[in-house]
Order: sequence, then structure tokens, then C-alpha cells
Amino acid sequence: MGKLDMSVEMWVLLPWYEEFFDEAVRDRAYRKLRAMDFDVDAEIRRRTNTAP
Repeated sequence: MGKLDMSVEMWVLLPWYEEFFDEAVRDRAYRKLRAMDFDVDAEIRRRTNTAP
């Protein structure tokens, strides 16, 4: 599977959208991405260096 960095799950985890999703939704998104061996933490670090 490609482009997990552009998935809805990844967008849910970005800090600037945090207020729109409760912790349970964010946790499920994180676990789903990690289950696919996606480095969520690295992607969040990369994205927060270029915030909108």
C-alpha cells in the first residue's frame, strides 16, 4: 500500500487538526498506520517542520 502519508488516518494525527478528533479516533488512526509498518512519529516530525 502506498501513500500512507496522504491517508485520512495521517491527517487525523496532525497537531493542527487535533481539536477536531477525540483521543479514541486518533489512537485508532495511529494503530492502523503502525500496523502497516508506517513510521507515524517520523512523518509527524516531518510535517510539523512545514506546518500550513
